[in-house]
Amino acid sequence: MFRDVLHIITAGFFCVRHFEYMLGAETKELYQHLLTDHGAPTKMCCQVLKNIQNYLLEEEDKMMKADAEWRKLANKEDLKEMGDVQSG
Repeated sequence: MFRDVLHIITAGFFCVRHFEYMLGAETKELYQHLLTDHGAPTKMCCQVLKNIQNYLLEEEDKMMKADAEWRKLANKEDLKEMGDVQSG
């Protein structure tokens, strides 16, 4: 499967850009295996944790940008009108 740290680094960059793979069963199983296998190299375990951290930071950044965009639009929109439009 993944033989060295470079493969794990590459997988991490890919998963940050394509979150559906990070949340996929294969990636979860791989990361869990590497983190729980006592024979796994320490560098690989550290890189797995860095990948997870990078993914979470990227997702947090996306959420903050989306929240900022919503705040800009929320001042212009009347929530009652929005509800009336959706109900009609």
